[in-house]
Amino acid sequence: MLIRGNETVSSFTFGKEERLNNDKIIARLYQSGIVVSKYPIRINYLFLKPDEMRGPFRAQVLINASKRKLKKAVSRNRMKRILRELYRHKKSLLYDQLQKKNAHMVLSVVYGGTHLLDYWEMDRVFEKAFRVLFQAIEKYEVEAESAEGKTD
Repeated sequence: MLIRGNETVSSFTFGKEERLNNDKIIARLYQSGIVVSKYPIRINYLFLKPDEMRGPFRAQVLINASKRKLKKAVSRNRMKRILRELYRHKKSLLYDQLQKKNAHMVLSVVYGGTHLLDYWEMDRVFEKAFRVLFQAIEKYEVEAESAEGKTD
């Protein structure tokens, strides 16, 4: 269970407030964000201050599939549906990491493969990409602490 405000939210939902739709933040994400790439998934992420986040969640996500690589809309929609499901099932791990480090972030998950993969193949790749993302969250906190230590 996730707690937002006075409410308790099931950790296996992916609601409107968790979706990234702010054009300015999306532009910042692609301009100055950091990229984790595990073929065929590319994750762009950017840490934000809590006051920059809209909504009560620690992470907001944008999910996309490349039109250049997957020509048919049916294929793109299928891959986006699989990516949403994977994120929905794995996000509790991400939220735990962000909660421990008191961090907020925005993510963009992009499918860049040329052929369709099934759920279980995508799950393996998604797991690898999330491991790298978790290492980045750990590293981010260390950098924030060392920057605070230098100012004292």
